[in-house]
Amino acid sequence: MNNICFIFGEPYTGEFDNTVMERIYSEVFAPLYSLLYAHPQCYWAFYFPGPQLEWFKRFHPEYIELGAEMSKRKQIEFIGGGFYEPIMPLLLPSDRVAQLELMTTTLRHIGGKRPRGAKLICDIWDPSLIPTFYRGSFEYILLDSSLIPSGYEICYPLLAEELGKTICVLPETQLYLPQDGETPRVWLDRVSGALPKTDVPAAAVCRFDISLCTQLIQTGWLQELCTILPSYADTLAAVLPSKYVRSVSQMTPVYIPPSIHKRLAQPLPVSSDTAPVSIQEWLIAHPHARNFYMKMINTSNYIYQSRGGDKARKISAHEQLYKAQSGTACLGLGKYGVPGTKQRYEAYRNLLQAKRYIKEAENRTSVSGPLRYDMNADGRVEYIFEQPTYTACITQTGGSIFMLDVLDICCTSGAMRETATTGTESSYARNLFVDHLIDPALLGQYLSGESVGDPIFASCRYTDKPSELSKKDLQLIANGYYGKKQQPVSLCKRYVCAPNGIQVRFVLSNTGDEPIAAVFATELTFEIAAASSKSNGITTEILLSDNSMYRTELPESEHPVCYADISFMRLSNQAANISFAFEPNEQAGYCQYPISFSEQHDSISGHEQLCAAAEHALSCTFYWHVEIEPHHNIEKTLSMGINTASKRRKSENSHKTAGGE
Repeated sequence: MNNICFIFGEPYTGEFDNTVMERIYSEVFAPLYSLLYAHPQCYWAFYFPGPQLEWFKRFHPEYIELGAEMSKRKQIEFIGGGFYEPIMPLLLPSDRVAQLELMTTTLRHIGGKRPRGAKLICDIWDPSLIPTFYRGSFEYILLDSSLIPSGYEICYPLLAEELGKTICVLPETQLYLPQDGETPRVWLDRVSGALPKTDVPAAAVCRFDISLCTQLIQTGWLQELCTILPSYADTLAAVLPSKYVRSVSQMTPVYIPPSIHKRLAQPLPVSSDTAPVSIQEWLIAHPHARNFYMKMINTSNYIYQSRGGDKARKISAHEQLYKAQSGTACLGLGKYGVPGTKQRYEAYRNLLQAKRYIKEAENRTSVSGPLRYDMNADGRVEYIFEQPTYTACITQTGGSIFMLDVLDICCTSGAMRETATTGTESSYARNLFVDHLIDPALLGQYLSGESVGDPIFASCRYTDKPSELSKKDLQLIANGYYGKKQQPVSLCKRYVCAPNGIQVRFVLSNTGDEPIAAVFATELTFEIAAASSKSNGITTEILLSDNSMYRTELPESEHPVCYADISFMRLSNQAANISFAFEPNEQAGYCQYPISFSEQHDSISGHEQLCAAAEHALSCTFYWHVEIEPHHNIEKTLSMGINTASKRRKSENSHKTAGGE
């Protein structure tokens, strides 16, 4: 006798809009539970991400109670996994265990028993997970059949081994799902006929997502299925996955290499039908996601290396870390794709809060000079300045700030190069203080966001040299060739980081034998991650040399805004209570334009395709026309003041105290 296992579940999309969730609850969750409760001989396994379970507890506790009742009568079982659906292979072993135990504890409180099976987000698999699941007493794991090497029967349980530990693998396949126009009886006959008739019972593992269940419930298909299913008990019995695994006396050993779901791998140039694609290959193809991954790993190490201090704050730090490990911060809004602004913004915020809790727990003070280590695992040293209100990370590539964290807000993390605004792809990462030396004839083209060829300083590698002032600053130098004549030039940048902001001094040298006439520009790209409404709350105030003031608000201005002669600019993020004040040491040209990166993704219910801006950013450029004689140099300085709400409150309180005295 063969079996069929019904699985219900869908990956966590990163956020729960209450209106949308209520609609899905009334269309899918509640009707499905009602059907099963009325048909005790129908057995289903359910996978709910941790945040979804929390939503049920808060808004529909009766759903939790009904699920617990059906679990106790052994009609349904709950499938476990990481509570926040992390990408398990990317976590430290201790974090893997913590995520699994958090979900296990929650499900034990709901159903009275620990889960026996596990599910991975986007089927991101690595054999190193086997010992972790083994220690967690998991008996089986669900994986898409596309991950199973060719030559293996996907209707039988497989046995994966790593370091002497084993776990059963149940392959899921879309081949067994109902097709358009199939009645329940025709579908059951097809599945029964497709399974081999041997002494070893086979099983069709069918996972129904929200979109498919909605359709089948609305058409009455599931109602008919529940009615006729008991009549197939002798040929195709519905069983819970855990019961089926225990009934099989022999499993086929298999080695499943590190791999991801085929839909996640399709856009990658390294993907093929024969070679599986691992999550590490996916990260290499998505630098933005890799930057977040490295930030997460660094934060994990920072937390676990702490010793002593306030235990309550350390517990809070771990809680924030687990929230930040949600896979959607890397994978995107829908089932698969590039990271979305809101998900990544929340994840970065959780990481920064976790690190702040550790600092408070141990009373750590800021380091005066830059820390030097390979922060993002690119084989090169990065420079990290830690101040009370912000942390700036500088890369040797371009000599720019690739990550700026102000309080609990990530203001830049290396914005993507391909933009929907201009339709072009830049050859450099859009960070802070990215430098260019441009032909004056191409200035207009550059300021409009178009490519002007290979940049001189924006993507070259800088080297650091000992500072002549103090150990509190950083001095970087790079060399290049300018113009058609390939005249040699060099640029020395000195970063001075203070509690109230950052000052960058540029020394541009003409090391050739002919004069140079060019435009020197430094570009800063700020991510607008806190935007959640039509008004992003991002404003710029620009003071010209004649003391006239101009103000712009995003997204009011979608086109480049340029001024030839400014003396001051303030960029304010009202939603985050952060502002940046820029002051060049002499009059400068200025241009700004918004950048958006759009993507297609599935809605939370899978009902429709949505096109949304996945990233928002603002590019700000300060530039000067320069003429440099042979073997001479010019100096420019740009100061960036960083103001936060906490600073303003302290200032206001000090004024009030002085006034009272």
